[in-house]
Amino acid sequence: MIRLLRVLICASVIIAPGACASSGAGPSESLSGYWTVTKAYRDKVETRLLADVFFLFNGDGTMRSNMPNTDDAPASYTISGDQLIQQGNSSVSYDIIRRTDSTLVLGFDTNNTRFELHLALTEQPEVLNTDEEEVDTLR
Repeated sequence: MIRLLRVLICASVIIAPGACASSGAGPSESLSGYWTVTKAYRDKVETRLLADVFFLFNGDGTMRSNMPNTDDAPASYTISGDQLIQQGNSSVSYDIIRRTDSTLVLGFDTNNTRFELHLALTEQPEVLNTDEEEVDTLR
């Protein structure tokens, strides 16, 4: 009986870490957050053209971005292998070149030009909602 108990304990020690490793967050959850461009390259030459670009990924599979030529409204996105596909009126397909918990490198082609975006996970800035703020200009 003790021998069987030892075998079961050893087996559970060997099997448990593998089971935990495979039950990670889904792709959309691992990208969740506010990502800002730290560097951008146009045909392998650094450019400031996309310096103010951000991506906001939500855990529910929706995103927003201020990329030029994309909708400002939230859009759905999917991740398939090393491809991130932004769906909607302005569908865009990004190559996921590299991804860690706090950095993301995306590549995409437009008008025969290759772009590469280096992004960092940052705090989302607070947005002042002027519709809720009472302003008295007559005083």
